[in-house]
Amino acid sequence: MKLEEISDIFPLTEHQILNCGTYEKNMGNGVYHENLIFYLSGGIDADIFRKSWEYTIQKHDIFRTGFYKMNGDWVQVVKETISLNLECLDWSGYPSEKITEETEKLIINDKLTPYNMEKAPLMRMFLIRTGKTEWQFIWNFHHVIMDGWAFAVSFGDMLDFYRKLMNGQTSVKINEVDRYKDYYLYRLSREREDEKKFWKKYLDGADFSEQMSEIKDDLKPDNPINHTRFDYKIPQYYERLNALMKKYGFTMNAVFQSVFTLLLYRVSGGKRDIINGQVAADRGTELYNANNRVGMYVNNLPLRYTVNESESFTKMVEKVQNNILSVFGYVSSSEAEISSYVGHDGKMFNEMLVFKNIPINADPFYGLPFSLEGSSLESNPDFDFILLIWPDENLELKYIFNNRKYRVEDIGKYFYDDLKTVLDCWLAHEDCTVADIMKYTDEYREDI
Repeated sequence: MKLEEISDIFPLTEHQILNCGTYEKNMGNGVYHENLIFYLSGGIDADIFRKSWEYTIQKHDIFRTGFYKMNGDWVQVVKETISLNLECLDWSGYPSEKITEETEKLIINDKLTPYNMEKAPLMRMFLIRTGKTEWQFIWNFHHVIMDGWAFAVSFGDMLDFYRKLMNGQTSVKINEVDRYKDYYLYRLSREREDEKKFWKKYLDGADFSEQMSEIKDDLKPDNPINHTRFDYKIPQYYERLNALMKKYGFTMNAVFQSVFTLLLYRVSGGKRDIINGQVAADRGTELYNANNRVGMYVNNLPLRYTVNESESFTKMVEKVQNNILSVFGYVSSSEAEISSYVGHDGKMFNEMLVFKNIPINADPFYGLPFSLEGSSLESNPDFDFILLIWPDENLELKYIFNNRKYRVEDIGKYFYDDLKTVLDCWLAHEDCTVADIMKYTDEYREDI
């Protein structure tokens, strides 16, 4: 690489270091490969679509960033310009079954094909015509370059550039380049003493041992990809949950974190000190234009709760909500920093509940000749089990788990069937205790 091609060089954030180090050991099994599919309808000009992405890449320098190891330490190198990796395909003559088959092949191939971490952009894109006015945009990217909020921001920017270009502008001026280095410097300059005191007290005496021991197995599936995913929707609970949350002033995050904690408790072999991960956005007001930046602006925080079977589930949700608020006071703490504060060598948690929170404008497709008909996200984390929840009226649940450790039927039984049973019990009996819920789920399973 020539010096004149480089825009900037600086170290990685702790979260990025963890991502790169883990990826280095797990190349070829899909870890940290994110796969997004947008289903679009209308007329798309492929040249304008490509040009719009080129402008988006120039605006956000994380897309122009490669990751190098120098003398044993990771650094990120931002290039002035890069080539966009976008392939345009025409499947409009394929039957629907063939389109599904070819789409799955593209996703699997992406998971099995490691990224060259030095070569930006760490993305692979496909714009595919699947009918006269039907399209699929497949956007594969490495998790180290951005979080869930960021992909929505960048996709929105691309749509804005498309809107300007289709209306006759031959070029678009980028007034301000989004530099990820600003976030690195922001993290570097922050005061850590209060964080250290909080985490040492919060995790004092914490039990970081196995939490899903009762259903853990030693499996050897004939599949190089080590995570399995299945999806469910439970819209039948949305209105009733909202009414109960409004009555008590609860957030949906607090409700589902409480349910998730109980489900982990059920399969923990009697472990009452439950610790699971909570994704927290680190987009503070101190960071200029924080919500419009693209990059990895999250940390995974430990959320700890000691299960007490004699207390009511309503009281548990209240405590969990206060717990979340206290932890969210320290969203800038990385996993590595927290581990060092408490003197723990290794992972603090292997299970996470993730609430998807992405910025969506009222109509980001306004004035465009195409619209969004649907989307799908496939995430491949370095955790043994993640439950992702879309908190809209569909209440979509995505289960992603290590298929070397857990069986599909066990995850379905203990984390989908039992999740619904816990909600049923609480919605029917607001004063039910945790012990009541444990008994209720056992009886329900016996009935089945």
